[in-house]
Amino acid sequence: MKPFLLIVAGLGLLGPANSQTLYSSSFEATQGFVSGPLNNGSVAQNGWQVVGAGGASTGSIVSGNASNGTQAVLVDSNSVLSDSYWYKNLNSASAGKIVHLTWDQKVMAPSGAPSLTNSSQFGVLAFDSAGEMLTGMLYDNFDALTYYWNFAGQQWSPFASSVPRSQYAGFGIYVNYVSGKATFEINGVKQPETSFREGTSTTFGDADIHVRFAATDSAYFDNLTVEKYSPGIIRGHVNLLEYTGLVNRPCVLELRNPGGTTPIASLGFTPDSAGNFEVATTLRGTYDLAVKGKTHLRKVNQSVVVTDEGVFGQIWTLGNGDVNNDNVVDLTDYTYLVVNFNKLNTDPSWTVVDGANVAPIDSDLNGDGVVDLSDYTTLVTAFNAVGQP
Repeated sequence: MKPFLLIVAGLGLLGPANSQTLYSSSFEATQGFVSGPLNNGSVAQNGWQVVGAGGASTGSIVSGNASNGTQAVLVDSNSVLSDSYWYKNLNSASAGKIVHLTWDQKVMAPSGAPSLTNSSQFGVLAFDSAGEMLTGMLYDNFDALTYYWNFAGQQWSPFASSVPRSQYAGFGIYVNYVSGKATFEINGVKQPETSFREGTSTTFGDADIHVRFAATDSAYFDNLTVEKYSPGIIRGHVNLLEYTGLVNRPCVLELRNPGGTTPIASLGFTPDSAGNFEVATTLRGTYDLAVKGKTHLRKVNQSVVVTDEGVFGQIWTLGNGDVNNDNVVDLTDYTYLVVNFNKLNTDPSWTVVDGANVAPIDSDLNGDGVVDLSDYTTLVTAFNAVGQP
């Protein structure tokens, strides 16, 4: 059986209450990583190991070119054709039935014109505890496309969207043993779902940094996160239109009977800076999922099936301008904005609510800390808009 291997990974997602972080690293000096080989056979930083065929590629901790922070892992082919894998052992028995692998990856442009014989592949392959490959994602530096293992076609298939070279992108895989499927993400956007390639055990085993070199290529990796999840998790993404604040504001997700407007359950959440969120529910069955933001209009996704393996990839795009949170942009919202015009987030009354539970901060529709012409324009543009009931 192969050891439990961890991807050089990330996305910078915060672990919600319904998840447990198995490993997380941004490869910083504060975490015990120093400049030099991640592992060269005799030196193993923080337990990281390497195996490879053909041998001379290297993985090193370097300063600069980090997705965030000051350090990252540089993987370099050193002009030698080889396959290499970097990993850190974990206890596979602790991994659970649903594992989320995430990482940030920046692939540099190849030396010379890319060709079928002069390109590299970088990515992650996931295995079960018996050493059988389940799924994976590989970035091909020949065509700048990311490929996934397509169970239906028994082949590597490309995602439709390309990822530019020489800049970081966030990648992720949900390995779901409850459904026997893998769900992929690129920059937080769900990609096609597929069944596992194969697998004989019912326990997640390992995920390898897989680097297949054929040229003078290199890539940077940062922000490794490996988490396990409890079943019954609704995972989604909220686009809060015209809102650019660094910290998103609270939203509410309602589960309703299909076609109904009465909530069976109301679950509060605050999306992360990318708009992603996760909430847990004990409900199972088919429901309408309605999301309402504090100053954003309600949007309903209809007839969503909630099962033990949870819900993946739901997206809500919410219109802005509802200052008083009554699901319509009207004269009341306009009046609030005019009264609060030119107020700053340093004003002592900024978060003080009135009898209708409305505060000056609610007139700051774009979240930049001031009520100004930009907020006025957002409201006027959306005037008379009504959210779904």
